[in-house]
Amino acid sequence: MHGSTSYGLECKASWCDLLLSGEKTVESRLYPLPEACVGQRIWLLASGGADGVASLGETVLEGCTDAQVVSSSHTFLPSWQAWGLHYVPAALLNAGVTAEIFGWEVVSREALPAARPLPAMKRMKRSLYYMDSWC
Repeated sequence: MHGSTSYGLECKASWCDLLLSGEKTVESRLYPLPEACVGQRIWLLASGGADGVASLGETVLEGCTDAQVVSSSHTFLPSWQAWGLHYVPAALLNAGVTAEIFGWEVVSREALPAARPLPAMKRMKRSLYYMDSWC
């Protein structure tokens, strides 16, 4: 995998665990997966804090992280109820969220045995990062 990954996705640690176990098969976002990312490996950047709130800044410095790998594609979904394995809490669904929703289908996953060093990253979208180079 060295040198082949150029994107990182911030996810709360609990969601990363569900994605990597295969229990959660759709990552829900309010924006489509950029075309350049479709079919590519994406590092999951496990973060803390409240759900729905980004914890990482505009840039992420080079360093080690408990990152793992997924490959994704995306589809537009007409409602939160259109698919079942997104794990969006019922309270949020009932709160009247009406924005366009995109489901990023996880087609493969790999939990790494240990943290890996990653290069510095810059934000592309709210929680999606581009890695300038691979260290």
